[in-house]
Amino acid sequence: MRFTKTKPFVIMQIADAQDGPDIAPDTLKLISAALDKVKPDLVVLTGDQVKGYAASFRAKGAAATPGRIRKALHDLLRPVTDRGIAFAPTFGNHDSQGFSGDTGKNAQMGFYKELPGCLAPSADGGDPGTYTIPVESDDGGKTALNVYIIDSNGNQGGGYAPVKPEQIDWYRARRDELAAANGGEPVPSIVFQHIPVQEYYEVLSKVAKGTPGAIRAYRGFAGYYTPNPEHVFQLDFMGESAAVPDENTGEFAAMLEKGDVFAMYVGHDHKNSWAAHHPAGIDLGYCPGAGFNTYGPGIDRAVRIFEIPEENPRAYKTYTLRYRDIVGKKVTHPIMNYINSNTPSNTDDGIRMGLKLLGILAGIGVLIALLVHFL
Repeated sequence: MRFTKTKPFVIMQIADAQDGPDIAPDTLKLISAALDKVKPDLVVLTGDQVKGYAASFRAKGAAATPGRIRKALHDLLRPVTDRGIAFAPTFGNHDSQGFSGDTGKNAQMGFYKELPGCLAPSADGGDPGTYTIPVESDDGGKTALNVYIIDSNGNQGGGYAPVKPEQIDWYRARRDELAAANGGEPVPSIVFQHIPVQEYYEVLSKVAKGTPGAIRAYRGFAGYYTPNPEHVFQLDFMGESAAVPDENTGEFAAMLEKGDVFAMYVGHDHKNSWAAHHPAGIDLGYCPGAGFNTYGPGIDRAVRIFEIPEENPRAYKTYTLRYRDIVGKKVTHPIMNYINSNTPSNTDDGIRMGLKLLGILAGIGVLIALLVHFL
C-alpha cells in the first residue's frame, strides 16, 4: 500500500454483512455502488461477515458447512475482487459462533486468503484477525500511515469479551517497531475492529429517561444516552446503545501512550452511525451495518469512507454512503427488510418489547372479557 501525490488514501469500511450462505442481493448492491463511487485503495471488513449461528450453514450436514462458509465469503467479496481492490478482514462475535476446526477463524482466514487482494497474513496459528497494514509515503521513504486490524473477540459471560492483554502487548511492540523504522517518530495510525471499547460512552451524554432521542443502555452502563454535541462531529443516527465489553483491559489507554493512534472505528451496533472526538485525543466512530439479512437501519444501511491525506493523516475526512442515496429506496425483499428494520438490537430490548406486547395483549383480553360480560 502506498500514497499517491494526486489524491488522499481512501479506505472503505464494511461492517456487519452478517449473512448466511446466500448473501442478500441488496447488500451486494450497496457494496458495488459504493466501490464504483469512491474507488477506494483499501476495503476493511470489521467483522460479522457471516453469522455462525445460522442453521442454513448446517442444513446439509457438517461436511457441507466449510464449503458453504467459503461460498458466502467469496460471494460477499466478489464486488471487491472483481474490481481488483485490496481488502483486509477481521472477525466479529458472530463469525465463528458455533464454528471450530475447519470452520473456525483460521479456516475462514484461509478462505479469504484464496482471494486476490487479501492483505491478511497467513492463517496458520496465532491470531489471524489481528495484524497491521503499513501504507508507504508517495516516495517510498517512510511509513506515512499504519492501519491496525484488531480481532476484538467474541461473546463472554452474557456480554462481550474485551481485547486480550496479549493483543495489547502485541500492539505496543508493533507500534514501537514502526516508530524505530521511521526514525523514532510514531507512525500516524487508525484502528479498525468489531466491538467498541468502553470509552465510547465518554463521548455520549447520560440523560434522564424520556429525553428526546435517548437510547437505553444496559449492564455496566445502565441508563439513557444521547450523542454529546461537544464531541460528536458527524452524526447520521444513533439507534442503539454501545454494546461494549464488561471488562476494560486497557486497549484505549495503551493507544494514548505515544500519540500514534488518531482514530478507532468499529461496527457491531448496526443502528449506529456517528463519529466523535474523544477529549483524550482519539476519534471514536461507527460504521452502520451493511447487511440486509440481519437487523439494521433499513435503507440507511451504509458503508463508511475515509479520505486520509499523506501530509497530515490526522486531518482525515469521513462520511457514510447510504443505500438510499447510492442505490435507491426500493429493496428486493421489502417485507423482510421491514422485519429486520424493526427487530430489537439486543436481548434486553427484545425482552422489554416482548413484555410490552404481552401487556397490550393482556389489556385487549381484559377489554374483550368486559365487553362479553356487559353486552
